[in-house]
Amino acid sequence: MFTSSATTDIITFFVKWVRDASPSVRPKVIMTDRDQAQIAALEIVFPQSRILLCTWHVLRAIRSHFVTSQFQGLWEKIKAWVKTEDIAKFFTIWEDISSDPSVPESVVKYLKAEWLPVLHRWSMIGRKNRSIYEEGNTNMLIEAYVVYYLSEIIKLINSRYHHVLKTHCLGGKRNRRVDYVIQALVVDFLPEIKSRHG
Repeated sequence: MFTSSATTDIITFFVKWVRDASPSVRPKVIMTDRDQAQIAALEIVFPQSRILLCTWHVLRAIRSHFVTSQFQGLWEKIKAWVKTEDIAKFFTIWEDISSDPSVPESVVKYLKAEWLPVLHRWSMIGRKNRSIYEEGNTNMLIEAYVVYYLSEIIKLINSRYHHVLKTHCLGGKRNRRVDYVIQALVVDFLPEIKSRHG
């Protein structure tokens, strides 16, 4: 999806477009970060799908609310809390975090208000006995595969075309976002190749 305006309506439009183009695909589980517009759109288009939050994004969001180097013990407890599959251990760790006087009150309030109400989306306690297709805990796997396959495609292109892609389509930069690279390949690069060899 290429848009600078990621509202629920726009995301819903694109997700419906993908669903309608692939009518046999009905995902049982969808993993995302915590973008509320995206979650709302997914709930509209795929109401039967279970929406989970990416572990990496959960930990990233939580650690942005305190300095992990100053609260290393808290950070270790939070990582264990997020990753445990044992429900008793989950609530024991939560009790340790929420009752520890060395933990900033703002962090406890944040976790209680923002994460406990949606623990069904991010906690591993609800992710037991999953099939191999449901075992992932990050949405970054798709990004990794896209980057890998794009890099393989680029390897197949001789160095002259790699130079055209990098210089003319990517503005000379290597570290572009995946969506930008895909857009450059489809919108700029492929027409350039067709015009030269058409």
